[in-house]
Amino acid sequence: MRVIELKTVFNQLIGTWSLHRDIFDAAGHSNLVGTCVFSVLDDNRILCEENGILNYNGNQTEASRSYIYEYRDDKITILYNDAHRAGDVLHELKFMTEGQNQVARHCHYCGADTYDIEFNLLPDGKIQMNYVVKGPHKDYQMRTTLTPK
Repeated sequence: MRVIELKTVFNQLIGTWSLHRDIFDAAGHSNLVGTCVFSVLDDNRILCEENGILNYNGNQTEASRSYIYEYRDDKITILYNDAHRAGDVLHELKFMTEGQNQVARHCHYCGADTYDIEFNLLPDGKIQMNYVVKGPHKDYQMRTTLTPK
């Protein structure tokens, strides 16, 4: 494994992506299909906006999230961008090369809940984020694939 140039990774995010998210929990399988747009705020910050349709237990609803990706020092930091947590750190990503993939892992603690992420930059240009969420009232996995448009 070797450390890769983070500014290169950061700049690779900019643009519009097709978003497909699979969610697996005790209720079964759900998904979210939509778009993810990374737009430049300044030299070190990118706005990430997800919009799509969530299919959960036979119901469909519109869903959206917003994050700030910030390039600082030796990591890319993902910050919440919603009203009650704006600016709080969600993840800190340090990428390494593993085989043909560029990979970062991080665990976010929220009370008794843990949000483990594996963030993969794949050789075909796609991004895959794998989440495992565990806690007293949470137990699910998510796999998000972003494909450049």
